[in-house]
Amino acid sequence: MAIPMLRALLPKVPYLLTSSANHFLSLNPHSKDWDFRTFITVTLLKSFMSGEDTKDANGNPISIEKIQRLANSEQTLEDDCWVVEASVPLPELEEEVKLVEELMDRAIRELARNGDAVVDAAKVSQGVLTGEFVGWRNVPKRGAYKGANNPHKKWKAERKFEALREDVAQFKIKDTKEGVVLWLHGGAYIMCDPCTHRPIGKHLSKEFGGLVFLPRYRLAPQNPFPSALLDSFISYLSLLYPQPGALNSPYPADQIFLAGDSAGGGLALSLIQLLLWFQTPNEDGSAKKIKWGGILRDVPLPKGVQILSGWVDLSRCFVGIDEMGKGGASETSCADGDYLPGPTLAMHTLFGPSAAWPANPPRTHFYANDSAITHPLVSPLAAKSWAGCPPVWACVGDECLRDSNYYWAHRLVESSVPLHMEKYTSLPHVFPLILQHHPCAPRAFSSMGKFLAHHLSTQSSTEFEYRRIRIHPKTLAETPLEDSVLSMGGLTMDELLEKMDKEVTKWASTASGGELTETGSTGLSSTVKNNVEAVERTASSGEIELARL
Repeated sequence: MAIPMLRALLPKVPYLLTSSANHFLSLNPHSKDWDFRTFITVTLLKSFMSGEDTKDANGNPISIEKIQRLANSEQTLEDDCWVVEASVPLPELEEEVKLVEELMDRAIRELARNGDAVVDAAKVSQGVLTGEFVGWRNVPKRGAYKGANNPHKKWKAERKFEALREDVAQFKIKDTKEGVVLWLHGGAYIMCDPCTHRPIGKHLSKEFGGLVFLPRYRLAPQNPFPSALLDSFISYLSLLYPQPGALNSPYPADQIFLAGDSAGGGLALSLIQLLLWFQTPNEDGSAKKIKWGGILRDVPLPKGVQILSGWVDLSRCFVGIDEMGKGGASETSCADGDYLPGPTLAMHTLFGPSAAWPANPPRTHFYANDSAITHPLVSPLAAKSWAGCPPVWACVGDECLRDSNYYWAHRLVESSVPLHMEKYTSLPHVFPLILQHHPCAPRAFSSMGKFLAHHLSTQSSTEFEYRRIRIHPKTLAETPLEDSVLSMGGLTMDELLEKMDKEVTKWASTASGGELTETGSTGLSSTVKNNVEAVERTASSGEIELARL
């Protein structure tokens, strides 16, 4: 593992040296807010995601499958982290599985903005849906994993599960119920795995004394929308109504929280929109129910929602402010301080030909067809309403996705949803995961834990104040984040949807060899220019497809 990492880092040494000099000389605009470790982490990630690193030694674009293998590789298991592999048993009756698929297809049809969205039919995975229960591990009591006398490797999953519950229970606040967080991992819907997001589960479990379940949902482009949403829905049902063979006992809905980061955050909100649809009556006035385990069951809402840097708009339309002062420009204005590729760069990222990509039919976006990008179950920012949504805790940095998160928060406020939002100044995308050393990371996890404990309290003994605040990256000082900032200058939903449609058209035009329309003051990098030239050379032969991360 060390040798491949060294090979990857060596070509970047000159760039790192130059960038480090700029940091220490305060020539980098973020020098005043970032420590050196933060600077190096963001700089390396930004370099790795710039486009050049999607090429092999000969300069040819590598396949999406290879990127998935690299990104999803097993992580070193830390001594202070319990990981319990779990399967999600399905009902034995095939008719119950088909009913789930039919309900998903119906929800997609009824929630669509128009009838033009082309999506694959919902199909439950033919394989076994799995995941990981994750939480803090008591090392003084349990010992190191590699200890000579450590018997834990031989323990069955059931015994590990009970040990996990026992270890995290010591952090449970008095007069609170046992809770569980269903965390949907990020990774642009195409990569990452529960194993890459174990640190979130470990840290969060200590903050509220409960478990975190990370399902291994199917990834695009091999399994496009609605596969990931269907797997997430089934994972939610497995917590509510576990089937024989499951590790967990049933959790009441008021002890379950939905959460996610980046694409996983968008997926969690898509799942909330699906669950809100279940709360509406059928045409005949009857309640929507699902048959699961031989019993006709309700599909209730969870107790709360937690979102880290959610990818709520797959069109990534916040690239500029219009002549009326409406909209946001964080997709371009925050690009320097974020490792996430901006839309212009992502639009021209190339991948080698493979069985997974291009898809059949061809798609511009990995996750869904162009016609479905503005569907509220794909881009939850496009949802008509959030009325009835459970209380929400959200956090975002000064990152490319900041303004889309702002406007989503505005929509929650409009719908009278209890919302606590924290904006961490100068920090990048999903910073609590990638900058665990930074003082803002434990501060964010602590705030999340307080939110969870408050909603699990049986005696109202835990207080939680819903606020919208900015947090300084060094002093942690708090200042108000005004609701007027969230509204993007009074942007209306019709104007938002128009912006989203324009961006989807732009993506499709670029993918088909059309001219790129500038989306902001940020010029095209040399990497993008080279990629554009490669497109001109190869698009006609069909050897390389354009895609966006």
